[in-house]
Amino acid sequence: MRPRAPPCGIWTSAALYLAARVLSASEAMPYPIPGPDYVVERVAALPQVTIRAITQTQDGYLWIGTYNGLIRFDGVRSIKFDVANTRALSSDGVYLLYEDRLGDLWIGTDDGGVIRYREGEFQAFGAAQGLTESEVRAVCEGKDGKLWVGTGRGLFYKSRLGTDASPYQDQKDRFTLFETTNLLASARITTLVPAPDGSLWVGTAKGLFRLRNGNAEPVPEVIDWYVQGLAMDSYGVLWANLGAQRNVRIIAHPESTLVQECPFRYSWYQMGRAGTFWLAEYTGPSADTLLRLEGPTNVVVMARFPQRSLVSLCEDLLGNTWVGMESYGMFHMRRKQVRAITIREDVPSNDATTITEDRSGRIWVGTFRNGLFAAEPGILNFESVRALGRPAVTALGQGADNVLWVGTYGSDRFRWNGTGFVEGEKGLPGCRTMYQDRQGGLWVGTLINGVEHHRDGQLTRYTTREGLASDRVQCLAEDPGGDMWIGTLRGLNRISAGKVIRFSGEDVLTRKTIRALYVDQRGALWIGMLGSGLGRCHKNQLQIITTRHGLPSDAVEQILEDDDGHLWLGTWAGIVRVSRDELDACAEGRQSFVKPLTLGPEDGMAMPRCGTGFQPSCMKSRSGILWFCTPGGLVTVDPKSIKPGMQPPPVYIEEATADDRSLALGTRSVTVPPGARRASFRYTALSFSAPEKIIFRYRLESYDDAWVNAGAAREATYTRLPAGKYQFRVSAGNKDGVWNTAGAVLGVIVVAPWWQTWWFRAVAVVCLMGMVFGAYELRIYQHKRARTVQELFARRLIESQEHERKRVAAELHDSLGQSLQVIKGRAQLGLNRATDSPESSKQFEEISNAAGQAIQEVRAISHALRPAELDQLGLGKAIEWMVERTAATSTTKFGCEVDGLGRLPPEIEITIYRIAQEGINNVLKHANATEAILQLQQEAGTVRFSIFDNGRGLEKPLRNDGQGLMGIAERVRLLGGKFDIQSAPGKGTRLTATIPLPPDLALNRNPDPHEG
Repeated sequence: MRPRAPPCGIWTSAALYLAARVLSASEAMPYPIPGPDYVVERVAALPQVTIRAITQTQDGYLWIGTYNGLIRFDGVRSIKFDVANTRALSSDGVYLLYEDRLGDLWIGTDDGGVIRYREGEFQAFGAAQGLTESEVRAVCEGKDGKLWVGTGRGLFYKSRLGTDASPYQDQKDRFTLFETTNLLASARITTLVPAPDGSLWVGTAKGLFRLRNGNAEPVPEVIDWYVQGLAMDSYGVLWANLGAQRNVRIIAHPESTLVQECPFRYSWYQMGRAGTFWLAEYTGPSADTLLRLEGPTNVVVMARFPQRSLVSLCEDLLGNTWVGMESYGMFHMRRKQVRAITIREDVPSNDATTITEDRSGRIWVGTFRNGLFAAEPGILNFESVRALGRPAVTALGQGADNVLWVGTYGSDRFRWNGTGFVEGEKGLPGCRTMYQDRQGGLWVGTLINGVEHHRDGQLTRYTTREGLASDRVQCLAEDPGGDMWIGTLRGLNRISAGKVIRFSGEDVLTRKTIRALYVDQRGALWIGMLGSGLGRCHKNQLQIITTRHGLPSDAVEQILEDDDGHLWLGTWAGIVRVSRDELDACAEGRQSFVKPLTLGPEDGMAMPRCGTGFQPSCMKSRSGILWFCTPGGLVTVDPKSIKPGMQPPPVYIEEATADDRSLALGTRSVTVPPGARRASFRYTALSFSAPEKIIFRYRLESYDDAWVNAGAAREATYTRLPAGKYQFRVSAGNKDGVWNTAGAVLGVIVVAPWWQTWWFRAVAVVCLMGMVFGAYELRIYQHKRARTVQELFARRLIESQEHERKRVAAELHDSLGQSLQVIKGRAQLGLNRATDSPESSKQFEEISNAAGQAIQEVRAISHALRPAELDQLGLGKAIEWMVERTAATSTTKFGCEVDGLGRLPPEIEITIYRIAQEGINNVLKHANATEAILQLQQEAGTVRFSIFDNGRGLEKPLRNDGQGLMGIAERVRLLGGKFDIQSAPGKGTRLTATIPLPPDLALNRNPDPHEG
């Protein structure tokens, strides 16, 4: 006889029944209804298909199985793997997903066996690997590391490979059919659950079995029942769904099992992370209810889903819950961190305008269309203050004397006297904010009429005429020194001692809308601006912190401070918590970024935007709870309960492309091909609490000088990267302000085009050097050629000149000289015959003397043009004769030294002779010397001529007229010789010409080149 199953607790049944009745509001529901502590959102990034399986692997990715393939999801983007794009996949029908302790992902399919995903590679296991059945319905890992696979016909196992492999029959990477008992050899396996004691629970179409020590033991109470769902809770109790008709709890003992019937029908069970046990309940024919087990039998309602469509569930590492639906896609469920407060059922959520707390702890909330509400201390049950009627309450002011001031959109002002409201000071219509200073004065900021100061029955008004930046006052604050700060639509003003005075940094805030002012415990004034971020005015210094420094929004409408050193900002991106120390460090330039925590719709807010346009619209209660009026309703935050996850989000570089072509991601680097115009890197970070709020920074080291703030963008693109080696580094921070500073790193090698490679550059350099050298050589050749032509022309010109001189000299000597001689002879003859005529004798004598004088001049000219001694006696004798003749007619003492000189080529002899001529002329005309010496000697291969004097030296540049020393120097150069002039004022002059001799004359010192 089977043991009778004791019923579950009556109180548990009643609670579940009541929860089911409360949640069953309609027969069909288009969107899930969350429990009071949770937020449920549809994952819009995924298609609305049937999500059959969900799991999160150790690397942080979510993997999703569908009828149409496998999806990897990072919270924002999804990558699909199917038979069409992944050859290793054997089927698109993914039924289950399971990750073993080694991090391998096992994918069970409808008709393709099981597939393993390891380190980016898929491997299918089928008949060739021992898995002869293709329909996989369960996968699990035993305590010993053995992997079990339940199929449509039998149970298979595979031992773990490695040093810790169990000593089972098959140690290879293959599956083996479990054939110990005929009960499981061909059974249809539906579920597998490993037990802590090492046994394995096997659900089949024919009942439940306990597999231990190689034996399959059936559970008699459920024999022949179809085990549709099976899971073990943290207490070691099995929960089973039998044929969608029975629910039982099974308590296993070493020698027996205790089966307990449960009155409610649960469609499925699943053990989550950290001991969470999930149940799906049949709420009716058209809905499923998701519940969580708390305690051995108590369950808590989490959410209700439409049309009995709950198929799969996964609890991620951060405690978020992902629910897969039949044809509805996937939903994201997380615990609320922001509590929404309902003022009253008939008051719209967006009606709250201003809030404050009095000394007794009573909460006062003003609304725009429904008047003033109050809630007694500790009781969030707001009651309307009927004594005021229903004015548009736009401002509440709490004074040190426990006086509550109420400002309205009209001109009415009210004051709470402890027992009731009385009319307060009258003013102009349109009250936006109220503040009572420490002196008891009431400050009222108006919509369009500046600010009013009421004290002792006196009213003082400050407008633009008194120096305000604008008459549209937005907010008020008092600093520790008693000065009032006035935030307006067009800037910030300071009122001290009844006057509007300037302050340091005032110009920076000109034309900026100031929406919130707050003085912290250190005395710093914090300034919330609309579109310009957060300002800090401290010690007469103003600094601005914006989204460039890490704030999620530049629109700051509310500022509060908690007891733990954090500022809380109501922004258009949500409620932001940021460390005050970080803000100070950022404002003072000691760090570049702040790390804020952001609360938004994912945490329970109806919408992210905060603020109402009136002040005060936020407050911190005496219990430390923060209250915010938002367009989405009144919300509270308990700073003590906000516990951000300290685990930094893992960062991955998923893809690199060059010109939209995917690059092979190696272990640590990618190679960008030559000529790529654009290189892109796609990266991600995994934090599923609010994946869309993850922010990134990246840097291409050796290219970027500083980090690039990418915001929520998940791709970085570079254009026309120079060839070289780089490191692409990306880091990320989650919504809680926790950063993964190490991030992910990818080496990037940009291959140079062939025209930028080292060998091409080397060849180009060599070619360029060759071209330069060739051009240089060509230029030298052209220069030498031109010089050779010039020298040849000059030499021929000189030879022609000398030849012409010689011819002219000969003509003068032989022709003109003879003619003059004849004239002289005839004159002499006439003179001899004209003795009897004195006049004729005188004329003939004059003719004879003139002819003789002409003959001497002709001879001198002929000698100057071409000395006959040079051709007749040689160079040495000609120079000696010229020196003797010059010395005879000059006061300068000349000396001549000729050493071992033979006959030389005519061009050398005439050049040296001309040098001697020019040198003697210079001595006589310019040197004013008393002594001059000429030296001529033939040495080995050269002939050298020198002339030096003791005159006044040279002061003026040498002439280059072809006849002077420069002309002589050019003639020496044409002969390949060297011409040197050494002179200094008052120290005389030395001229030296050294001319090389032809080889035949260099070997024989006394040849006669004129012979032959």
